[in-house]
Amino acid sequence: MIKTIEIAVSPEIAGNPEEFKRLVSQRSGIKRSEINHINILKRSIDGRSKQVKFRIRLEVFARNSMFEKDFFMLITKKRIKTHAKF
Repeated sequence: MIKTIEIAVSPEIAGNPEEFKRLVSQRSGIKRSEINHINILKRSIDGRSKQVKFRIRLEVFARNSMFEKDFFMLITKKRIKTHAKF
């Protein structure tokens, strides 16, 4: 399963891999133990308020999702990035 989500996090959480993975698991609804890979699609800094936040759009890969993405990309050829080695 591949799920695309967008989150806003503090710099402290963005810099702590364990906390970041816990938050991604919570927001995506995927168990932490089932997450194989997190692919960051876009990262930006939101400084409009006193508390600076990172806005991050990412893909969460669970179970056999790396294979699913490669297969999807072979069929559609709409994406540029791929993890497949040809």
